[in-house]
Amino acid sequence: MDLSEITPLPVRALQALFEPERDADPYASILQSIRGVVSFDQALVLEDADERWRCVAAFPRELADLRWLRGPFFDQIAAGTVSAKSSNAGLQEWRKVPPQLLTPEQPALYLPMTVHGRRGLLILLRSLGKQAFSESEMAFARQLGLIALAAFAARGARKLESELASLRSQIARHQAIACDLTRRAYTDELTGLPNRAMIEERVEEVLRSGGTGSFALAFINLDNFKHINDYYNHAVGDALLVKVARRVADLVRDTDMLARISGDEFLLFVHPLGGDEHILGVVEDLLERLSSLSVSRASRCSRRLPSA
Repeated sequence: MDLSEITPLPVRALQALFEPERDADPYASILQSIRGVVSFDQALVLEDADERWRCVAAFPRELADLRWLRGPFFDQIAAGTVSAKSSNAGLQEWRKVPPQLLTPEQPALYLPMTVHGRRGLLILLRSLGKQAFSESEMAFARQLGLIALAAFAARGARKLESELASLRSQIARHQAIACDLTRRAYTDELTGLPNRAMIEERVEEVLRSGGTGSFALAFINLDNFKHINDYYNHAVGDALLVKVARRVADLVRDTDMLARISGDEFLLFVHPLGGDEHILGVVEDLLERLSSLSVSRASRCSRRLPSA
């Protein structure tokens, strides 16, 4: 066979195969685009639907509802064979085809095609009495079949990559949501400190570990804090709580934990503890830092916060 006799694929067919954004379902476009290269009167694209062959594209469209039985010949085509027949009589797949629409005596050209990621085939038919498909047309069919298999494999890979990217994005989004929920569950929104649940969990963890090191808990309460909220406003009171949290946090080691457990109450977990002198020193530092705190509202006035 002289390769120069093989007609190249039309540009529109190549676009339909390799550029899914141009045609989300390219099969009808492929049928239309090859009519100028191979002469045919009817055409069908069939998909392997387990117990039968399902038509996904047809020309003319009324052929789309035809039922095609399973049989060894279509399986052979879907597996990669290109075949031209002057008559289809005797093929099991044609037994349920109404003769008023198609007749087995019509010349047919069969070639494999991947359809929606599954096995499939393309059937080109000529009207009864017309000549059978030629060798050059079979060569074109082989060319189309090979390129179509490669194109749909590439499309499947792109789709898989797109789905994986979408899945990775969803996983990242869910992880972010889970992290945010965890943060909200264990963090005080105002001060950013651990909350009661988190410090309780930390203490229980140390108790479960059964270590020999001792620890201490220091409760910090701001006297007359309600008067600050009443005299100024809750925004000023909140700002004071944030300032208290920052001052006390400066004394906290990596192994310690400072938590806000209620409105104006904080709890300092000191671990490991070096002895009574250690915790007394921590408390004295706390009192010194808190005694120098003041609260102000614009430039109106300033009042000293009572010591903790």
